[in-house]
Amino acid sequence: MRGPNLETGDTVIDSMVDSLNGVIESDGGERIAAATAVIVVAFAAYLLFRFIVVPLLRRRGVDPSTRWGVVFGDRQVLARLSFLVPVVVATAGLEAVPHLEPDASELIGRVLGLLFVVGAARLATAASAAIRDALDGGESPEQPRARLQAANLAIYAIAAIFAATVVTGQSLWYLITGLGAIAAILAIVFQDTILSTVASIQISQNDMVRVGDWIEAPHRGADGHVIDVALHGVKVQNFDNTIVTIPTYALVSESFTNWRGMSDSGVRRMKRSMSIDATSIRFAEEEEIDSFRTYPPLDEYVDRFRRSLPQTNNWNDQLSRAQRRLTNLGLFRAYVLSYVSQRALISSDNHLVVVRQLESGAAGMPLEIYAFVSTTRWPDFETVQSETFEHLLSILPAFGLRLYQPVGDAAIRDLRIAMQNTLGDGLRNN
Repeated sequence: MRGPNLETGDTVIDSMVDSLNGVIESDGGERIAAATAVIVVAFAAYLLFRFIVVPLLRRRGVDPSTRWGVVFGDRQVLARLSFLVPVVVATAGLEAVPHLEPDASELIGRVLGLLFVVGAARLATAASAAIRDALDGGESPEQPRARLQAANLAIYAIAAIFAATVVTGQSLWYLITGLGAIAAILAIVFQDTILSTVASIQISQNDMVRVGDWIEAPHRGADGHVIDVALHGVKVQNFDNTIVTIPTYALVSESFTNWRGMSDSGVRRMKRSMSIDATSIRFAEEEEIDSFRTYPPLDEYVDRFRRSLPQTNNWNDQLSRAQRRLTNLGLFRAYVLSYVSQRALISSDNHLVVVRQLESGAAGMPLEIYAFVSTTRWPDFETVQSETFEHLLSILPAFGLRLYQPVGDAAIRDLRIAMQNTLGDGLRNN
């Protein structure tokens, strides 16, 4: 019993081995064995490159202590490169598979070609992002993304063309000439994208907008700091914390104000005027002039004014006397110029300080102060400006001047009541 059973088992095993050898020696068996070998070799090449070559390149080829090494490692450039290795190995090993049908070989070749195009596009986008991060200091979250998005758009467009050539089997030139027939449709469909791409290039080349800039675009409702510059839009956070998104091409086709120059200069312009009541402007009396000359800048102004008068006897006596008289507005203007120039936070050494009269009108005689404050912080600037005008408005009556105030309804009503009371008292007295 035992001997026949052993002989039967040996016979079964021998028959299975003979059948397997027959399958392997057949055309289909050789094809399966070769395809399996190609898959195994491609997978082994991927593991070798991904877990041995890539760490070796990171340690020796790309120094991780440098900016380039950090960004290339963060963007997984070498890791994406390892995806192309098995595709290249499988494509090269496809020719070694025997008895492969032409249709099957063509189909597998197109699939591998499509995978190669996809992998190359992913590698190109990662390399583009790494280069951008390295050039911008590696601070990608705070840097504009418009250039990166434009580069990625170009990469994907080129990859789509190559993928179409692989799938259809047509030549690259044939597809490019075919795209001309639908260029008009593509221009209409992707109009905003095309305009935004061109605008992003112009903004980048001309350095028009950066993240952190304070821009003002009243027609777009934007007055605040730029928080993001993307391909299709620029986000501006207004000072009331609302966020406005402006189309990128609008910054090129329309005007806007960028306050970066003010921030970089370290000073901010103060340009404000006060309206003087024209009826309070008069010649200054000698007693007033003598009292004001105790202030050295006004003393210098008085002497300079009198020295500048023409020395002639051909003038009418009344006109000659008027020409040699100072006005209370002129003294006040000299005082304002001296006071503003001597303030601590006013930059008077390297920037203009001007006090000038504007054209007189229905609202009085405007006296404008043009100066630069040595700070760009809004609260500090407003404090300096407010303190300056608070002092000037307080000292204005000392020069015999009044601030122009339009007569309101309440003043007219009080005047009417006063006149009625006066007329009533007069009638009663009569």
